[in-house]
Amino acid sequence: MSAHRVLACAVCLGSAFGDRSYSWPYIGLILLPFMVCAAVLGVGAWYAGWRLRDVADRARVWRSAVFRRAAPDDPSPRSQTETP
Repeated sequence: MSAHRVLACAVCLGSAFGDRSYSWPYIGLILLPFMVCAAVLGVGAWYAGWRLRDVADRARVWRSAVFRRAAPDDPSPRSQTETP
């Protein structure tokens, strides 16, 4: 048998690690607790009175406060400094 024709033995191909299909179940098991926590928090927030519109409004206000831009007519702070 030539080494170029044989890629793996039957045992290696038949195992879960031979075909690399084992990663999807592990990713699912890793992400499942986060999805359950997000669902519990979402249901709790819904029953506490939070709605998607309220959350979007709060995020919009927060974003405008954090990323506040000066009006185009306002001079920059550097131009308002006195020179000696």
